[in-house]
Amino acid sequence: AGDVNGDGLADVIVGAYGFDANGESYAGRSYVVLRALACE
Repeated sequence: AGDVNGDGLADVIVGAYGFDANGESYAGRSYVVLRALACE
């Protein structure tokens, strides 16, 4: 997905194509996983 939020780190978008939403079968859903730097 590239850098979705502009922080300079690569992010990931994951799709759930079979997700049922609001009574609609197989409407789908997307999740955005933002990468963060680890703190020590």
